[in-house]
Amino acid sequence: MFGGFGGILPLRLGGSATLGWAASQHARLAADLASASRTAPLASLTVLLAATPAVESYHGRNGSGLAFAPTAALLATGRLRLTWPNACAAELFLDGVAIRFPWTTRHVVASGHYNAAPVIATVAAISPTIIDINVYKWNGAAWALSNERISLRTFGDWLPEARIGDYDGATDKVDCNTETEPYVWLWYQEFTAMLGSAFSNAQTGIVHAKKLTLARFEAGKTRAVERARCNSVPATADDCLEQWVECLKVPTRDSDQRWQIRQRCAAKFKGAIGATQSNIDAACSALLGSGFITTIHQTGSDLDHPPLLTYWPGINPGPTQMDLGGGTWSSERAHITVVLVKPPPSQLSDFLYQSNVALFQQLDRLLPAKCGFNWTTSVQGFLLDGAAHSDGSISQLDFDGLTPS
Repeated sequence: MFGGFGGILPLRLGGSATLGWAASQHARLAADLASASRTAPLASLTVLLAATPAVESYHGRNGSGLAFAPTAALLATGRLRLTWPNACAAELFLDGVAIRFPWTTRHVVASGHYNAAPVIATVAAISPTIIDINVYKWNGAAWALSNERISLRTFGDWLPEARIGDYDGATDKVDCNTETEPYVWLWYQEFTAMLGSAFSNAQTGIVHAKKLTLARFEAGKTRAVERARCNSVPATADDCLEQWVECLKVPTRDSDQRWQIRQRCAAKFKGAIGATQSNIDAACSALLGSGFITTIHQTGSDLDHPPLLTYWPGINPGPTQMDLGGGTWSSERAHITVVLVKPPPSQLSDFLYQSNVALFQQLDRLLPAKCGFNWTTSVQGFLLDGAAHSDGSISQLDFDGLTPS
């Protein structure tokens, strides 16, 4: 696309608006593609109700054409049942790499085609692959069941939910600041200068082909050096990401995308230099990304005036429920609260894994044994299990209990 000077794939992100593709533009495309995939209908079809009902057109995620359409059966006048085949047994439901996924209808939008009078339709999902439709036509006095033509759009699940990593998107990608001009072009100019003016500078012929071959070879070596440098730290590692996971003992799941694993490795690496407040904040920010708001540290005004929930025997005895022997020794100074952005319901599973597994392991290994921690969201509410409020105060519900009236 650049006349042979574009370098080695993948193309670098960055450059001008006309001669490059910025990381932000690539991220926007990946996010939009994922959103379009998640919100697109499972299928759009038109059906004619008759003694022998017929699906007239069909466009679905499993394919386009009547061969992919559901079976239509007339239950009674104006009542139709559509049945998709069992996805586990049907070849129609294989994805691009021949893996079967269940077909689940969750929502249907139906509309009637006007036929001398208004036509409407109501829909009920009987099972993940069966829907019943009632079609009504206005007879001048009331809505009556009638065999008419209708169009439907069905929504639901088939393939796993699309994510930005499916399109090579990542939240940590930035514009390239090294190969602002293709390495191939820079090496080509170098070889042109080395040959001198006795050789043709035309970008055709055997001399041009040899210079271009050598330039691409040298560009490959330059890229290899760059890759080695990037893999030397977890924040930019890709080829060696698995080695960083093993070295740093970072938790992973099969469903994790590489950018998520890279963020966890980078966060763990940031905390290696000590549990200072700035390092804790940096580690949490690297791990949680845009979901991180702040960490709350209770320090008190000075050493002589500790925060409220500071207990030690003889000075400020604490609750007996917290006495492990020898009195209650506890202080908010040894407790931090991580404030997170409350996620939408669709992201709850990933949020709970990040907060209850990844964040827990991160802070459990980073903080001294004397320190405790928990997390809360930015939304005020009723908190259980000793959780902290967003102002850092600790919920006493677990200690006080609930007294029935």
